[in-house]
Amino acid sequence: MTDTDIQTERTIWDQPNTMFPHRPDYVRPDRADDYQPTRVTAHAVKVEGTVVEQAHATFTNAKTAHEQFLNDIPRDHYSADGLKAQISNFATTDIAKAVDHAEASVRDLADNANAEYEQIRSELSPNGDTAAELRAGRYWDRTRPLLDNAKEGAVAKAQNLIAAADREQLGVLLQELPAYLEARNYPTEWIDLAVGQAVPEYSQAAARKKKAQQALTIAQYNAKSLRESFTNGYSSGFITDGRKYDPDKE
Repeated sequence: MTDTDIQTERTIWDQPNTMFPHRPDYVRPDRADDYQPTRVTAHAVKVEGTVVEQAHATFTNAKTAHEQFLNDIPRDHYSADGLKAQISNFATTDIAKAVDHAEASVRDLADNANAEYEQIRSELSPNGDTAAELRAGRYWDRTRPLLDNAKEGAVAKAQNLIAAADREQLGVLLQELPAYLEARNYPTEWIDLAVGQAVPEYSQAAARKKKAQQALTIAQYNAKSLRESFTNGYSSGFITDGRKYDPDKE
């Protein structure tokens, strides 16, 4: 076999399989009567409820509409490239764009919840005028040795200090305790809860922030899954329900 014969054979096998439909790599050849990709219309559905409820409804509606769209495509009438182009057109529809808007709305919710939490936290902070900062420094200078030498352990002592602190002292402990405890490999997750028992609005803001972030994580997952399905032409699978983390619901 000559080099020319080998090159010819390679060229034949490198081409798409348009001759043997029984093979898994078969690609239907283009035909003169092939359908051409057309504009796809799928309107967003107006939904009511909280931001998280609206987002969940949008994701669910988009999944249903996309699956119906895929089922209705007359695949035998498209070339391989035409079918791919037609499938990708769903991403330009109103209902597909609504997925992005829903994700952005939940992100705004989480950002606002975090801002509210940081605002309340900053109001407890000892940073302010010189006199307040001096008082805060003196309080922490007295408190740190108590934690260093606590027979009951630093965490137990810190919990007692929080329970007995006034609002200004709580701000100092909230600012200083995390770094102090982390440097000694002690847990710090309990601090928000302990401070929240003394300052209810802080507890509420911390809980709202946590829920909103959980709802955002789920919304981002759902939106990413849907966008990939719009591009690749398959069902997105299960839509995760983030409504149990809705910060606007009891």
